[in-house]
Amino acid sequence: MNKSSKRILIWTDGGKNIGMGHVMRSLSIAQSLQEFGLDVTFKVNQEEAVVETIIMAGFSVVTGEDEFQKLQMLRHFDGVIFDTKNEISEEVRYFKANGLKVIFIDKVTAAPGEPDCVIIPSLINSTIKNLSTKQKNILAGLEYFPLNHHFIRARRIEKPPRETGLRVLVSMGGSDPNDLTMQTVRALKGMEGITLTVVAGPSMRDASAVGQLIGKERLIHKADVKKMALLMNQTDIAFTAFGITLYELAFMGVPSLIIANYRNDKENMDAFGNRGAGIPLGYYEDVKDNEISDSVALFLQNNDLLEKMAREGRALIDGNGAKRIARVICNVCGVSSSAGMTAMSQRNI
Repeated sequence: MNKSSKRILIWTDGGKNIGMGHVMRSLSIAQSLQEFGLDVTFKVNQEEAVVETIIMAGFSVVTGEDEFQKLQMLRHFDGVIFDTKNEISEEVRYFKANGLKVIFIDKVTAAPGEPDCVIIPSLINSTIKNLSTKQKNILAGLEYFPLNHHFIRARRIEKPPRETGLRVLVSMGGSDPNDLTMQTVRALKGMEGITLTVVAGPSMRDASAVGQLIGKERLIHKADVKKMALLMNQTDIAFTAFGITLYELAFMGVPSLIIANYRNDKENMDAFGNRGAGIPLGYYEDVKDNEISDSVALFLQNNDLLEKMAREGRALIDGNGAKRIARVICNVCGVSSSAGMTAMSQRNI
């Protein structure tokens, strides 16, 4: 560790019940922080898939919740980034009281003055709009979406032309808690004119049953980020839940058919659909099999629609979000950057 560099702790979690979106997003931010000369360590929950993913990416990991470990962490870090849906008010007060800078990712609290900065890397819904007009330390919008560098490289590769059938990808995230993968595969099984590929996330419960339906050669287990980026570059349309994968697909120019895990995803799903990069099918309990198959048939019959939605998706995200976040964190922690962000309120770089 470079003793002269700032040291950042990223506090996040993932796994079977909540997926891997927070972890993957945090890794993209961590990689950009390294490029800016900051040392990064992760504090995560004790799920094997989470710990393994972070270690494989080359970062140190600590786990556990006890007070002694918190005290030990305080000796080593200058700032902490929270990317978690868990209640963390006590932890925030603890770190702030001991002089650490605190940054929230995608988390708006009832008391937004607690963190030094809040970054919302997504489409701005009404709640965020109201807060961002009142709080100067909230930065929101898709310009802050932290895209992994493998996707940036993969988009530079020309998409191979279709030889036979519409190439359909099903990727419902790291855990797929409501079995959306199986729901989609059953609806599409046997459909003519498509080639179906399914990605089983690292915490998916029953990937073997999906493999039996579509054939094991069409099932990809625990695809790493590089493989996912290249796979999306060979895909025409994709089924996904509302989450990180949705924005990665948009960047890669792949129209999304979105099935929600939660009813409160509706506002954000509709906002994404209104931007022309995807089609919201609704909350999974309300989506019928024929609606899933009909959505694919729409693209089979209308190549112009596919190309238009692909263009709209690529225009949404420019690939510089992780660097923007890293510059914000440098600014918060008092680190100068050659690319420099001069003010917290700056929205575009």
